[in-house]
Amino acid sequence: MTLSRLSLTLFRALQADIDARALCPGGDPYDYVADAIERNAQRLAGERELFRRPERRLFQDIRWCFPLHRQRHVWRLVAEWVPNVDEELDALRQAGLDPDGSPRRCPVFTRKGTPCERTPLPHNGHCPSHQHLVVADELHAA
Repeated sequence: MTLSRLSLTLFRALQADIDARALCPGGDPYDYVADAIERNAQRLAGERELFRRPERRLFQDIRWCFPLHRQRHVWRLVAEWVPNVDEELDALRQAGLDPDGSPRRCPVFTRKGTPCERTPLPHNGHCPSHQHLVVADELHAA
């Protein structure tokens, strides 16, 4: 299942509870909730190790679009959705796929300036030819 499908499953579960008259920060409540779910899903896929409490962030983003008496239900759905997304993303990584379902590629550019075409290893995201850059990236981050 791709990331957009996972986002759509949560949106469909929440859609009936959205208050159409809500004054959401982004205007139309339905569009705002869908965009917030998609943004958080992309962030989960791209920078999971930096995204400390994704359930809380998503709930804080969308809670304005729901009536007060339905927010506990919204929280429960969000809290169930995030671990499912994590599991699905891990399964995609292990299968060598990106969150959109396409084959993963090494993130390094060659000397000619073209993207590396090789498939990365699942444990660090770099191909065997570019393993030496993983250590350099970790030292640079430190």
